[in-house]
Amino acid sequence: MVLNFDLNLKQAKKEIKYSEQREFIIYENEEVRTYETSDEWLEKFAAAQHAIVDLLNKKYKLNIDLQNWVKGDTTDEVSSFLNEASSNCFANAQYKCVWKMVLYLGDKGFILGVFQKGKGFNAKEINTSKKKENVGKGFDFYRECKNVIFFDDPKDATTLFFSCSFEPLS
Repeated sequence: MVLNFDLNLKQAKKEIKYSEQREFIIYENEEVRTYETSDEWLEKFAAAQHAIVDLLNKKYKLNIDLQNWVKGDTTDEVSSFLNEASSNCFANAQYKCVWKMVLYLGDKGFILGVFQKGKGFNAKEINTSKKKENVGKGFDFYRECKNVIFFDDPKDATTLFFSCSFEPLS
């Protein structure tokens, strides 16, 4: 399935039979994060990742472990997505931080959203040119992912979504 430049959040929520969402604010400031603000946003970031994993494991009886990304186990796509999308924000977003993470829960799957504030990026161009400015796996992971990766606006993206459907998309 991998990257889908045509899918939008409304369609994806319909596919998973969306029922509720959880939002985790990480860094609301509209200024570049600094080492002076690291303690505050880093605690929120870690707590959000763990809360998301705990919710998904409990609700859907999954076995997601954030350590899998550290170990290089990309079969745990949730762990990989959370860390790759967040790393991209830390390295490339205008304010060098994740603004918020949103988890959309449904009867037939879930969607994770990693949001950044400020200037967007051209996801289509990055994918086509295979441009890689950071040291993470970023778009390589997104291209190889078995679940669906999509954007709020493929030409001016500020949000990256990961959609996991327990049934094939129609």
